[in-house]
Amino acid sequence: MTPYGEKLPHMGDRVVRVKNKIVSETDALIAYINAERGGRGWSVAKLAESSGIPLGTLNRRLSSEPRNITMNEIQKLATSFGMTASEFIAGAEKRRIIMQKEVSAEAD
Repeated sequence: MTPYGEKLPHMGDRVVRVKNKIVSETDALIAYINAERGGRGWSVAKLAESSGIPLGTLNRRLSSEPRNITMNEIQKLATSFGMTASEFIAGAEKRRIIMQKEVSAEAD
């Protein structure tokens, strides 16, 4: 839920088909979170502490289906990584493009 009361759709609503393989925005977002976290040497527990997202919730978002990451959680993660939400989402989109190219190359 946002401060205005509406529920936002999760990032996995849109997918990209690449030679019969699918790279979802959620998969790219999770990969981006893990890359940012790993680059800082942070555990999931450290990221939970830094972002204010409960550890159990963050573990579910990173490892199980459906992931349903909310915009509020994206904002918290972005802030903990020292980014705006827009910068964070742009980084995840770049990650999706990279993943799409990798999947395409594997299919060739």
